Amino acid sequence: MRKLSVCNACKIACYCSKDCQRTDWQKHKSMCRQQTACREMLKSFANSPAGLLGRLFLPDGISAYEYYERLDRWVEFHKLVLSECAIFGLELHRDVSNCQRQVMYVGVRPRVRDEHKDKHGKFFSFVAAYPIDISEALERYPPSCPTSLAYLKKRQDDSLKDGKGNVAGMIVEVFDGPSNLIPLTSLREEMLKDRQYPGVKWRECLMFHIDSGLKLTPKTMRF
Repeated sequence: MRKLSVCNACKIACYCSKDCQRTDWQKHKSMCRQQTACREMLKSFANSPAGLLGRLFLPDGISAYEYYERLDRWVEFHKLVLSECAIFGLELHRDVSNCQRQVMYVGVRPRVRDEHKDKHGKFFSFVAAYPIDISEALERYPPSCPTSLAYLKKRQDDSLKDGKGNVAGMIVEVFDGPSNLIPLTSLREEMLKDRQYPGVKWRECLMFHIDSGLKLTPKTMRF
């Protein structure tokens, strides 16, 4: 498994390589700019009276902007184990087209500073992870979800049309906090069909790395 590349602007889209990321920019830039504009709005809101009041209800007294930044850093730290477990959780190694019917859901809870000690890999603790039908995700998750899933569907259609493989989606949701839909790009049947199922169950692997704050790397991976 190659080291994954993450978009430096939106901190959401994951790619198998920098070349793949550059090639995908024309398709990704619209959503990327929307995400970046949203973050800038939150940043400007952070020190307003309402923003300062909102800090009373957020972990460690951080702003809403810092909460999203915290989630971004956590996803960046755990991107390999998240993507690998999405592959096995959605059973893409058996049928890559599953990603057109389901997305992977990962639910986490925030930790306080006494627990995470400002280590990016420990910002959140594991709550749940499971595949979910896209139709159900549209009903259950935040108002932004329909827009994100429509974007995912367009990315899938464009990627298949251009011969670049499929695109899977993963919803990462912080309970009572921010959420993101992360696209995993360039998934090809020939790349996945010979994948060996991990020696441990994928959910247990994900829970271990999230709760321990340890990073899965290509060298330590036992898939």
